[in-house]
Amino acid sequence: MRKPAVGELKPAAVTGQAIIDTRGLRGDVRSEWDELKQHDVLFLLTLRPPTVLELEEMTEGGRVPSAAERFGLVYVRGCEVRAGEGGRVAQLRFWLQGEGRAKKATA
Repeated sequence: MRKPAVGELKPAAVTGQAIIDTRGLRGDVRSEWDELKQHDVLFLLTLRPPTVLELEEMTEGGRVPSAAERFGLVYVRGCEVRAGEGGRVAQLRFWLQGEGRAKKATA
């Protein structure tokens, strides 16, 4: 982690590693991952599907939950694939509650 910028509480950057195992994917899907190149943009989603009870609560009173609520969308992180030593490097940028933060991960 890099030290926060002056006046900030969050780290300026966090470095991590993301490993995607494509062995179990269908051939056409695996080939899409293998064809990633520099400057390609990816979106990483964190999904926590609601329980049946939570879904029932969401629809009380005829309310129609949004797609994000139905699927349990928690975070969306955009990243750009960048060239790096020994492989591809993805520069991850994500936004939580209106605040922009960046992470860096090897892919």
